[in-house]
Amino acid sequence: GTALVVTKGHFTQLAISPRAFFWGIMAAWAAVAYNMLPEGLLARHSPLTVTAWAQLLGGIGMTVYHPFWVGIPHMPADGWWSYAFIVVFGTIVAYLVYLASLQYISAEAASLLDAFEPLGATVVAVTLLHLHMGPAELAGGAIIIATVSLMVITTPKAPQLKEN
Repeated sequence: GTALVVTKGHFTQLAISPRAFFWGIMAAWAAVAYNMLPEGLLARHSPLTVTAWAQLLGGIGMTVYHPFWVGIPHMPADGWWSYAFIVVFGTIVAYLVYLASLQYISAEAASLLDAFEPLGATVVAVTLLHLHMGPAELAGGAIIIATVSLMVITTPKAPQLKEN
């Protein structure tokens, strides 16, 4: 399915730039990392503590790479409010809620459900940005959705605990 989407059905060439392909692969590795890495930490600490440390260490790491005070963009106040909204709700709260969900479902189940996020992005791109999808992309998307659905359906269920 993914091969159909990134090649538009022409398997000898990519329909996306090599840079986009590289970042797509990196995003896949990141998805694996943020699903599996916090599992041990969440067994010992609350999702809020794990999120706070993750944001702090990530911020320090990025500041070493690119100090936040260098190249501050010039934006109007509403631009800064929008930026703050994305940081707070799109990053911090989203990750906190995601980690909290791992207390109720397995990391594997969360990663399977996470596979539907590109579907939402595609629906927005088609409806709001008027992205045209050809037959190969539609077939690839359908294959991806079918595969993830089958994985969710066939994933063994955790045994239910009986109350005393």
